[in-house]
Amino acid sequence: MADHRFAWLMMSALLVSSFEAELTRNVAIAFFVPGLVYIADAIGTQSEAVAVRGLSLSQANLRHLVRGNHARG
Repeated sequence: MADHRFAWLMMSALLVSSFEAELTRNVAIAFFVPGLVYIADAIGTQSEAVAVRGLSLSQANLRHLVRGNHARG
């Protein structure tokens, strides 16, 4: 599990570092980074809640839920 998270951490660090020059020129942009991280976390948590609720309230299997076909079958 640590290897999986480390890969995402490294990709995120590379992405942010590509904006390093712009962040140096305009420090105010850095104030928005925590907000973006929070929004990304909130979206992930909501998606997880919807998936778990869908699994518990329907007879559909996970494949149908992922494809969005849970209402049809």
